[in-house]
Amino acid sequence: MKNLKKKKLRIFIASPSDLKNEREVFREIINELNNEPEFSKNHLLIPVGWEDTLIGKGRPQNLINEDLKDSDLIVCILWKRWGSSSGKYSSGFEEEFELANKLNKDIWLYFKDIPSCMMEDPGIQLRKVLAFRKKIESEKNFLYRLYEREETWKLLFKNDLIKYIKKQKLAFFEPVSLKNEKIFLDITEKDKMYDVFKPLLSSTKIVFDAVDKFIKLGHYTEAEEVYINGLENTFPNNPLLLLSYSSFLVKIGSYNKAIFRINELLDFIKKYDTNNSLNTLKAQLLWTLGSLYYEYSEKYELSIKYYYEAIKVFEQNKDYESLMYCCKLIIIPLGENDLDINSNKRINVLKKALNASKKIGFYNDTAGILCALATLYKETNEFDNYKDVLLEAKALLEKVTEERPRNFIEKEMKNLTNMPV
Repeated sequence: MKNLKKKKLRIFIASPSDLKNEREVFREIINELNNEPEFSKNHLLIPVGWEDTLIGKGRPQNLINEDLKDSDLIVCILWKRWGSSSGKYSSGFEEEFELANKLNKDIWLYFKDIPSCMMEDPGIQLRKVLAFRKKIESEKNFLYRLYEREETWKLLFKNDLIKYIKKQKLAFFEPVSLKNEKIFLDITEKDKMYDVFKPLLSSTKIVFDAVDKFIKLGHYTEAEEVYINGLENTFPNNPLLLLSYSSFLVKIGSYNKAIFRINELLDFIKKYDTNNSLNTLKAQLLWTLGSLYYEYSEKYELSIKYYYEAIKVFEQNKDYESLMYCCKLIIIPLGENDLDINSNKRINVLKKALNASKKIGFYNDTAGILCALATLYKETNEFDNYKDVLLEAKALLEKVTEERPRNFIEKEMKNLTNMPV
């Protein structure tokens, strides 16, 4: 009897044959939510796809269409393939989308990111996908998402579905978000790069103007096509385009592509910037790579490598604010590995961050770093060092405005009396 009170929500998945794994993940997500008390109490989510269609007489697509008609939400996914003709439309996917649109169903569209090399020379199937993407971006009538990996799609779809069940507003376009806000989306040294490579500006400006127009309209597929064509037709590995394109890719959530392009740009700078005039830009790009490898790819060793390289350059340039933030960021991937192995490395990095924060007079950051050091010294039973940094942090209390370090310092000072002599 309890099940009769639940609101049934039938969710239909439409996709060509190259997204088998996503179709499996689709059912996993629905099963997960059906097993979560918060949602299962009042809702029963029912996954629907061609796999569930009963075999019968007549055109197979007609039978699938009947299941779509009975569904409440239509989830469409596309990657490289458009699909084969259904008899009435160029593909079964197109027929399902057009039917859902005609019936005024709730429609969500997820597009798996396409490798740049394929966009340079798309075949017939991919050209149809790209044309459809451009149409969706232009009309802005449906929820639209880009993703690179199955794990990303799972996160996006699950979050969207939760909001949908809770009747929260869903944005038309929303890239997968990263936890780390300290990624250099807007490189501060790009003007210096324009000066160094001034001869390339005239040929590059045409590309920038076209890209800006498309980005303002939200036409991201066309913007990316312009970038790719620009890189093919201007100076090989044009550094000005690579920098702008990398920033664009991060903003739309194409993080693997961004990593590839930033590495291309770094190789170019190393080769041509012989007098190190772009050292700060190089450090910012290394910082960005460190963040992307940790946040998105979870390749901790590469993340640590690039953070360390950035730290070295910031030290050379005496850029203490960037040095402090970069030191704080590298602590996270270092901590993902065995604590005993990396505790000394983390302590040394925090000492660098501490010195930098003192030089620029950032009291809240200084207190936070001292608290982190105190925690590490306590974990490694270095009680003399623990006591020293805690007393140093206490001396800053009057200048600390953030609640978290203040609470930590006050709490730990009470515990000092219980520490071994």
